[in-house]
Amino acid sequence: MPLTIVKSALQSRTIRKAVTGAVDGVRVFRGSGMASQSGDDGIISKILNPASKFIGFAAGVLWKLVGGALSITWTAIWSGIVRSATFLWNFNFNISDEEIHQKIQQSLESLASRSGGFLGRAVGWTVGGFLPGAIVFAFNEPLGLYILKNVGAEALDDLSAELESLLLSAFQTATTAVFYYSFLRVRNALYGDKKRDKKPWSFAQKVEEKIEEIDNSVLQQFIEEFLEESFDASVEAGYVVANSLDSWAAQSRQSRELVLGSQKTVELDFNRGSTDG
Repeated sequence: MPLTIVKSALQSRTIRKAVTGAVDGVRVFRGSGMASQSGDDGIISKILNPASKFIGFAAGVLWKLVGGALSITWTAIWSGIVRSATFLWNFNFNISDEEIHQKIQQSLESLASRSGGFLGRAVGWTVGGFLPGAIVFAFNEPLGLYILKNVGAEALDDLSAELESLLLSAFQTATTAVFYYSFLRVRNALYGDKKRDKKPWSFAQKVEEKIEEIDNSVLQQFIEEFLEESFDASVEAGYVVANSLDSWAAQSRQSRELVLGSQKTVELDFNRGSTDG
């Protein structure tokens, strides 16, 4: 329904009618907020409608790619907990400053390699797939959309896993760098210039030394196997619980869609039914 603004001054209406040809000098606005001019809608629609479809398609592919990579699951959370616990269990608290800087550098180099590989594949899909599809789209919209749809599906399959791995690597690099930096600050504050023991020290090493100190070989083998298997079984059980939670969440979403239907998007077209004035 067009929004009509009526001016009370009769003189302004008379002038506007003489200049624009509007009926009774009343200015009619479209839903977009722009004054309607006869003969322009057809040209603008021919330009904007295909462009909006192409932009909408590209945005949809990007949304699916990023949304899939950023999805947080219980399995991903448990994996992060296991990696963090394993890192701290085996971390050498007597590590030198030089070793820390070297490990951070290695992490940055690995992240740079992953980033370059992902961007390279993304550019390859763009130049070899999306760009030709966009060119065809400019001349034949249905064929162009068909090509872009197929390219987009393959690109999602190829890039989604790469992007998820890249984001995980970036998160691990950032958290590791923050841990190393904080560890250095705390250790330097505690020891300062005092001489530190350079012999490696970790929780895993200390537990292993305690087990090796047991005189009874039977008891030693029992404790060693008990600790190892209990840890492995705990990790596996945690993954079963996490996978169950993810499966339950997925089934709940499917049940809601069966009852309420899939999510739909409502588009409001304020131009429909309006008349030029």
